[in-house]
Amino acid sequence: MREKRISNLTISLAVIQVIVATFSLTALALFVVGWGIGVERVNDLQDFLTAFSSVVISLLIIVGAAFAIAFLIMFVYWLCKDEGGIMILPFEVAVGEEKYSGKAVSHLLTAELQRIEQINKIEIRPIHEPMGAPIKGFISEKLPGYIPSSALTSGNLAYSLPNLGTVGLGTNSISINQLLIAFKILCPFGETGQIITGALQKYGSTTNLIAFLEHHDIRRSWEVSDETNDEDIPNQVRDLSYKIHKYLVPDDGIKSWLTFKYFTEAIYHYHEYRTTKKITELERAGDNCLKALEIELYCSMLNKLNNELGFSWYIKGNDNLSKGKIKEAKECYYKAFQFGAWMGYDETTRTHHGLGREYLSNLYHNYGHVLMLMGDIQGALKSYEKSLKLDNKNAYAWNDKGTAHGIIGEHEKAIKCYKEGIEIIPMFSPAYISMAAVYRKLGRKDERIETCNKARDFLTGPGNEYNRACFEAVCGSVDAALALLRSALENKDIPVDWMRQDPDLEFIRDDPRFKALLDEFYEDGKNGPK
Repeated sequence: MREKRISNLTISLAVIQVIVATFSLTALALFVVGWGIGVERVNDLQDFLTAFSSVVISLLIIVGAAFAIAFLIMFVYWLCKDEGGIMILPFEVAVGEEKYSGKAVSHLLTAELQRIEQINKIEIRPIHEPMGAPIKGFISEKLPGYIPSSALTSGNLAYSLPNLGTVGLGTNSISINQLLIAFKILCPFGETGQIITGALQKYGSTTNLIAFLEHHDIRRSWEVSDETNDEDIPNQVRDLSYKIHKYLVPDDGIKSWLTFKYFTEAIYHYHEYRTTKKITELERAGDNCLKALEIELYCSMLNKLNNELGFSWYIKGNDNLSKGKIKEAKECYYKAFQFGAWMGYDETTRTHHGLGREYLSNLYHNYGHVLMLMGDIQGALKSYEKSLKLDNKNAYAWNDKGTAHGIIGEHEKAIKCYKEGIEIIPMFSPAYISMAAVYRKLGRKDERIETCNKARDFLTGPGNEYNRACFEAVCGSVDAALALLRSALENKDIPVDWMRQDPDLEFIRDDPRFKALLDEFYEDGKNGPK
């Protein structure tokens, strides 16, 4: 439809340009001919100019008539054609409140409806499911073209109607847009389209924003009322736009306009986060998503967005943990738990309708690791138990749970946990190293040597400096352990704080060179030279 309207306008302008060009060329030709034949062959110069003026006046009358006929044809065509979409007329403002602009309110409402339309066309590829269906809003395909397009400005009369003013008649005035709309409604041919009018009213400190929709026998109104200051009127207009949208597209999978509002805002802010990586955008997306879930829990696209937000906080926590930002990692994992609570996990049936038990198991495992780094061993053990309850094949959770038992002296429980991890991953070198360290503490030499021999085969190759350092420390090779620790610190593989309490390094912790090495690389709890 838009292309058709633009084409009609282009043709009309072209016709007008041809008429003007023809008039100009004719006048110029007459003047040149008259000058060419010589003034002497005409009675006198005055006769020539009189004749020339008569021709010009005739041409002007013809052009004026052509303009009038063209305008009449275009006006009749507009009256008779089907007018799709919505016309939003300037809002009425109560007497005494002239400081508010009714035209500005209608323009803002139009902009908000366009904004909703654009946000709900966004498609976001899930980071937790790269090959899965994208997360997207509820595109208004069920009622195409119902939003006034920003591309149709002065080229479309329906779009320009709200911008037309009034004509004064003595002490009274007539609204041109209302007059033209009345003609459109009275015309027996063509579709009028949906018309929205509105009013802004003030009752003390309360601002009321009311919108009315009229279309054939349909009469619908919406109201937004709030005790607020004048600066909050844009937010009221936004709420009004969501109410209107919900009415125009009722079958969008969401029951409440408020749920739709929070969902749309969550989509917007999450898209901004994926684009800018600003953590504040992720927080705003999460806040809106949780508000929507509190109103309406069972919505597939909303739950999919919730899962994606939880996974984004989980990834952000992992990133902070890898950089040694322990407190920041804990905050991110806590945020991830907020969304995990909405994922439908049933403790009784052990069923899950979100990202899956594996995701939550890893989340609990990493959160337990953070607690262990912060010295909360009992809290870490509880988190590891939850992780293994969700996925008892999580070898890393078994290994870290064993480490936590070892820190508080529960060595037999630690050995059992390490063996569980090795049973899942037979070449799991960290479990072998930690178990060898426990055997050394308990004085079980033969078992320590056997375990060390098995671990040695899995520790070859670059990029494994920290585990190799732990292995050499357990085996008693202090110089080799310190050299490998320096490489690990230079590569920023492990936080310095963890090295101070890792049970595998207990056997070299009293060495002055170990303390000096950690002090050299310690900076506010992070790796890196001072």
